[in-house]
Amino acid sequence: MKNKLIYLVAVLLTVCTCYSCSDDDDKDTEDLTGTWKYENCHLVFDYQDANIQLPEGVDLGFINPALSGLTAVPANLAAGFLKEIANDKMSDYFTGIKFVSNSELEIMMTMDGKAASLKAAYVVQNNVIGVTIDKDALEKIAQKEINIPEISLIYKFEDGNLIMYLNKVAVQGMLQTMLPMLVNQIKPDATPAEIAGITAYVTGVMNKTNTLEFGVILKR
Repeated sequence: MKNKLIYLVAVLLTVCTCYSCSDDDDKDTEDLTGTWKYENCHLVFDYQDANIQLPEGVDLGFINPALSGLTAVPANLAAGFLKEIANDKMSDYFTGIKFVSNSELEIMMTMDGKAASLKAAYVVQNNVIGVTIDKDALEKIAQKEINIPEISLIYKFEDGNLIMYLNKVAVQGMLQTMLPMLVNQIKPDATPAEIAGITAYVTGVMNKTNTLEFGVILKR
C-alpha cells in the first residue's frame, strides 16, 4: 500500500509539472524539440508567518528526526524539507519529457524498474501551457480512475534549463480536486470529519502563503 501511494503521488506530481512548446513563438518550438531530462525540483515558497503551525497529533519525525515533537515548523525549513521530499520521490519515477509534436508530448518515467511513458496533449497561450493527460493511460498506470482537469503551467528558460511550474492559484485548484482522494489513499478509513479537518488545515496554510511556485527543472 505504501509503495502504491508513493507511486500515485509521484505520478500526480509529475502530471502537475509537465510542459511543452509554444505555437506563438517558432524559435521556442524549435528549441524544445526532442527530449529534456529531469534535473531537480523547482520550488519558490514565501509564507506570511515565521512558523507554520501543525495540526494536533501530527508528528513529522518520519520526514526528519529533528522535526519530531514540534508543534510548528519554521517556514524556511519547511520549504527545504518539501523540496527534498519532492525531489526524492519524483527522481525515483520521473525521468523527463519528450516533445513528440506541436500538440503531443510524452512524460517519461520508470515503473517497476522499466522505462514507461504517459501521453498528454497540450495547447499554448503566451507563457502558459494547458496540459491534458490521456485518461486511459493514467488509469492504467495508477490502477484506478483519476479525473484530472486541464492543468495550466507557467514556463521559462533559465541558464540553459527549462523550468515549468504551477503557481499558487493552480496549486489551490489542484488541491480542491485531489486532496480528498489523497487523504483516502493515505488513510482509507478516514471519516468525512477527518477529511474536512485536513482540507481546512491545508486551505489555511495556502491562504497564508504569499508566493508559491512548484514544478521541475529540465535539461536537454
